[in-house]
Amino acid sequence: MKRTSRLFVYGSLMRGQEAHRLLVGVRGARRVGRGWIGARLYDLGRYPGAMRDVGGRVYGELWEMDSRAGALASLDRYEGVDRRAVSASVFVRRRASVALSNGRIVRAWAYFLRRAPATVALIESGDWRYTRRSRPSQYGARISRFKSLPDGLRGISATKSTERGRL
Repeated sequence: MKRTSRLFVYGSLMRGQEAHRLLVGVRGARRVGRGWIGARLYDLGRYPGAMRDVGGRVYGELWEMDSRAGALASLDRYEGVDRRAVSASVFVRRRASVALSNGRIVRAWAYFLRRAPATVALIESGDWRYTRRSRPSQYGARISRFKSLPDGLRGISATKSTERGRL
């Protein structure tokens, strides 16, 4: 029996988004369906970032892929995840519970912000694709700009070391 890993994506790796080709390039990648995780979604400019929050919902897609060693390494590089220098990473890959549209709940990997920026744009709908489609030039009317977060979550800049999109 072939072993698989699951990955939940909510931004630029989803179907129809600019980095989707990287996801489908992973050996054995296949879309399972739509779902959501308990998190809040933030607009970081050209890409979103999620922070765990049981009171929120971030909508996206669940994918399965080959679970051989290194299968997620190319996506980790794209997301800027450095397991040897976690404090330098903007995103970390962590397990999350994904609620699927059919009511099933499964565990999957997801990329989360390591820490939230001091001022961020909250995407209240929790849906990056909807937000980008509704107002492409501004990324959507359902964004509350510059929501402050508790001091314990402040500290990183939304600017990344590379200029390519994420998630």
